[in-house]
Amino acid sequence: MAYTYSALGHLCFAQNQFQHALIIQNNLAAANEHHSIDDVYFSKDKYDEDPIIYQKYLNLRLDILGFKEFYDPCSYLGIGDAYRYEEEYEETLSLHRKLEILGYTYLLMASSYLAIGKVYTLQCKYKDALVIFKKCLKIRSEILGSKNLKAANLLLLIGLIYSGMDDGSLRAVLAYFGIGDIYGEQRRNDEAMQMYQKCLKISSKLLGMGQVYCHLKYYQKAMSILRESLTIWIEVLGHINIAVSEIYFAMGNIYLKRDKYYDAFIMFNKSLNMITSILGSSNSYVANAYSGIGNVYYSQGKCDDALNYFPKSLKITLELFGNTSLPVVDSHHSMGDALFSQLQHAEALSIYQKLLTTRLKIYATNNVYTCPIYYAIGDVYYMQARYSDALAMYQESLCIVMNIIGENDLLISDLCHCLAKTYEKQYQYFEALANFNLSLEIRLQVLSSSHADFVNSYYYVGDIYTLMYMHEQAIPTYQNCLTCRLELLGNNNLVVSWIYSRIAYVYLRQERYADSIVMHQKPLKIQILLLGEDKLQVSYAYCAFVNDYLKQENYHDALAMYKKSLRIRLNLLDEENLDIANCYLAIGHIYFKQDELNHAMSFYPKSLDIRQSLLNKRDIRVAVAYQAIGNAYKRQENMLMLYSTFKNRWIFD
Repeated sequence: MAYTYSALGHLCFAQNQFQHALIIQNNLAAANEHHSIDDVYFSKDKYDEDPIIYQKYLNLRLDILGFKEFYDPCSYLGIGDAYRYEEEYEETLSLHRKLEILGYTYLLMASSYLAIGKVYTLQCKYKDALVIFKKCLKIRSEILGSKNLKAANLLLLIGLIYSGMDDGSLRAVLAYFGIGDIYGEQRRNDEAMQMYQKCLKISSKLLGMGQVYCHLKYYQKAMSILRESLTIWIEVLGHINIAVSEIYFAMGNIYLKRDKYYDAFIMFNKSLNMITSILGSSNSYVANAYSGIGNVYYSQGKCDDALNYFPKSLKITLELFGNTSLPVVDSHHSMGDALFSQLQHAEALSIYQKLLTTRLKIYATNNVYTCPIYYAIGDVYYMQARYSDALAMYQESLCIVMNIIGENDLLISDLCHCLAKTYEKQYQYFEALANFNLSLEIRLQVLSSSHADFVNSYYYVGDIYTLMYMHEQAIPTYQNCLTCRLELLGNNNLVVSWIYSRIAYVYLRQERYADSIVMHQKPLKIQILLLGEDKLQVSYAYCAFVNDYLKQENYHDALAMYKKSLRIRLNLLDEENLDIANCYLAIGHIYFKQDELNHAMSFYPKSLDIRQSLLNKRDIRVAVAYQAIGNAYKRQENMLMLYSTFKNRWIFD
């Protein structure tokens, strides 16, 4: 346009229109001269003069040509760049925003966006810079196409912004990866390799972070981070590599901890198949995968399947690390746990004792690694009814934990709970109560009031109070447990029904028979609703009423309850079953109390026959059945049969 005006000026001059030519040429010449002077200043880094000259140039051109003449953006760009080099960023942004208001969408506008983005970058306003750079990229891609040097350099700039915003995010890694690709296309191989190595470094960092979050039980956060890491490794190295296998294994562990066994199994199998294809079958990665699959089966109670995998893991770790290494110890521990779950207590105890010896050799003293083994040995002794030995193991484990962790930890609560149960088995109720209360106190501090372990503590404390005949303390303890269970589970739940039964039992011992009957009716209704009429639990619930009725000498209702219970048992069990024998004997007792001796004698012999067929003849339960028959004959004054009956009791043999 300037050249056109210049040509017009020359034409006017040729036509002797000197005044008009002078006006046009002088003004434009002045403007162009100002622009030329500015270029000299800019090239000599005299930025303080630069904005002044550019502004004169701009004002002259605007006066002559108007605001939207094609070359006006050049002025704004020039002045803005000068201000940017002088670090006067607000003036720079103000000038470039004027261009944006004009609505230009050609390459000069892209240059303006690029300048604004650079200012935002210098100000560390990365998000604003990204918005502007993307506008610039859009214009250049539309006009020049996506595959051009300016677009590539802009992508490089955007990538660097992303990488600077967050060095540990997937976004940063993808930026590094994109930068690496651009360097690769430009044959800048060393720089490309540096970018790819940054990708892998961040991915390794993410894998470690995911494992830490898993250990802290932040499973969703851990899974999110591991997925980011997986995306990076696959993008950089492809689907088949050791790192991807490790991530699958870590994901499997998270699914396992969240009881998502199918997903855990899939991940462990992916890890196993991949690492086997890369490294073969005899390495620690394969051993870990076998152990993971074994743990999936073990957690589902499928111990036979678990024992197909734990020995494989153990065999590999023994070959790789020897007898006293920690991986071998861990493999042994898993096998011991599986055997314990299968009630193979002697075999489990043997493994645990070897583990304890090994760990003491490694660490010389008791520490956090020996603590769980003492705990496990204590569990075995408890199941074997070796309660004194169990107490010693639990106490050893408790001492270690308290020295290392402190007093308010859930592991301490669990160990106190185990100690209390063991004391209860030894009838040491005061010690049991003290440990149950300590466990409850810790759980109250650490867990929410609706947590299952916390509520269970109330239940066990209530049981101890009941055993100690401290009924006034037992009732509120059970009611606290009931309140928590109702809030968490609602009324129609089997766990809630058990608490109703415990409260009813305490009422019975307090001779509050009417209250006991009301409370017994609640679990019966719940069990019929949830299980149906013909279930053994319902049969036992009917029996629970009997003592209430008998204490009130309400034999009619007591007998009705026993008969309902017997009907269910006969439908579900074989004729020769001790539960049925017990029911026959109980019904016979009720008839005996009512002096209906003939009816009693129709049930007592049935009980005796079943017990004789199932038990040793010297078993006390056989003797009790004989005793009941003898008492009936005695009341009938049938001395001959009385003598015959007692003669057959084991005590007279």
